Amino acid sequence: MILYEIRNTIPMTDTIIHWLKMEHRYREGYLRFLCPKCTDMNTSVFVKANLARCFLCDMNYNTIDLFMELNKQSFPVSVGRLYSILQYYKKNDLTNKRRRVFYKNLSREQKRHFGFIEDFEDSHSLSSLGILVQEIVNIKM
Repeated sequence: MILYEIRNTIPMTDTIIHWLKMEHRYREGYLRFLCPKCTDMNTSVFVKANLARCFLCDMNYNTIDLFMELNKQSFPVSVGRLYSILQYYKKNDLTNKRRRVFYKNLSREQKRHFGFIEDFEDSHSLSSLGILVQEIVNIKM
């Protein structure tokens, strides 16, 4: 359930533009981003399914996959950080119109909590991660 929420609630466009700050541009009405595998811009985001695809290397990404690939982090660490982002989306009841304003209004400390400032280690995030990993393990059993 939590993985489903992370994958479907946090928009791929927000992940690419705001959270991961990936190189991107709009071409022919589509968001194109620099593929982390092949470094080509022959990519697209399918907003309805909340997925991204690179047509050159045939890679498909969901929010979690892209976060793991770009940050070179393990699945549990990536899910823990995305879980923090999910909580803010839920808490602030973010709609499409309000997402950009929300990100711009985040304090430096909130951005650190989300893990988008590279040198940050937060014990709160790690304790939340432990609970989340336990929940994931229980789901798989």
